[in-house]
Amino acid sequence: MLARLPFVLKLVGLCLVVIIATNFVLDYLTDRAIDQAFLQFIKDYALTGVEGATGRLANYYQENHGWKGVQKVFELMAAALELQTKQRDPKHPGKFFILLVNLDGQVIGSTNPDALNLPLAQGPDVKEIPIEIEIAGRKQSIGYIAVGTPSEIPKAGELGDVAQKFANAENQAVWVAAVVSALIAILLSLALARQMSRPLRQLTLAARRFADGNLSERVQLKSHDEIGQLGEAFNEMAKSLEKSEQSRRQMIADIAHELRTPLATIQGNLEALLDGVYPMGPERIEAIHAKSLLLGRLVNDLQELSLAEAGELSLEKRPTELSQVLSRLKDQIQPQFDEKGIQLALHTSSPLMVQIDRERIEQVLLNLLSNALRYTDSGGQVSLSAQVQGEELCVSVADTGKGISSEDLPHVFERFYRGDKSRSRSSGGAGLGLAISKRLVELHGGKIWVQSASGRGTQFTFSLPLQNGT
Repeated sequence: MLARLPFVLKLVGLCLVVIIATNFVLDYLTDRAIDQAFLQFIKDYALTGVEGATGRLANYYQENHGWKGVQKVFELMAAALELQTKQRDPKHPGKFFILLVNLDGQVIGSTNPDALNLPLAQGPDVKEIPIEIEIAGRKQSIGYIAVGTPSEIPKAGELGDVAQKFANAENQAVWVAAVVSALIAILLSLALARQMSRPLRQLTLAARRFADGNLSERVQLKSHDEIGQLGEAFNEMAKSLEKSEQSRRQMIADIAHELRTPLATIQGNLEALLDGVYPMGPERIEAIHAKSLLLGRLVNDLQELSLAEAGELSLEKRPTELSQVLSRLKDQIQPQFDEKGIQLALHTSSPLMVQIDRERIEQVLLNLLSNALRYTDSGGQVSLSAQVQGEELCVSVADTGKGISSEDLPHVFERFYRGDKSRSRSSGGAGLGLAISKRLVELHGGKIWVQSASGRGTQFTFSLPLQNGT
């Protein structure tokens, strides 16, 4: 049930619980502190009132050569000060007593006769005034007056009428303050809850609109606290999802475009054959077959890219000496470079041990070398190199071709992207090779990047983690 309550009510309820608990604790501590302070005040007041009696008691001691019969003096003192106790139980006194204590600590005079001949309780709350006489020019203590009780100091709740009225007034004031503070807390918590829930309501509304398909929805939050950070995270998520949706739509449009051209060619040739426009011959069949192969490659590339991006493309990694792979690959593709009059150079050191799927890395290298061959004119140069940099092995394919313009450079790894718009799909590829290469390198734990400038050649580089011990 608590989980269904609105955030505002939860916050207000929490504030009330804290305020009520705090008030109970403060009331208890304040009550104890004020009671003890009031007890001390009563005792100090009584002590001040009897300070003048020390001289009279000293004279009594000298005149009577001791304390014999001194209780009569205290009975007169009790009547005069109206401090005669109403309750005769010294263990639970109703008021403070004025006591005369001898040097042995025994009560020999008291405004409460029941306290006579009992030991005086010692402690920080017992106040004493010494009684001294002068003997042979020297002062000598003969006892002291104390304000307290013979066995214990009064506890809270054992006060007299005046003290009890004071305590009641104090408790009433504390409870009034508690009620007022609770009301103020409710108002402040309501204002705070509304202030805190407003951005949450904005986020909720934006999330619902986003779920309804409005991917351009954003929230505008001015706070920089955790709620503000949540709003920023929502905006970043919305931006990423909107970009992904745009990429998805663009990919669907690109796929449709890529499939439409060869399908239209196949369809046109077949219709022409059926209508007798073209004679059935090897040339027409070969043209249809070539377009079907192009469709097959496109579908295979799309499937491979989809698996790679989903992380479902299986890799068979084994310890591999990359220098041998590069050397064998150079020998394999060298005739194509010789035919076009392009110099292919290999720069590497041995050994270069890496944990890779050899066929997948060869696929990446063949794609990079094929692009270099395609976009480098006769008489140019292509360099294939590998070197260790820190804990990575970096493999580069550099050419002296036309290069890539600064406008095209950020898009070279996107699906269906081709920098040279003049080339056909059959000669220039479908624009999936670099996108596939990027995912294959990332699946190996590496990364791929490009450096180029229009008219000054291009260099593609990808990194691979070195095998332990290399």
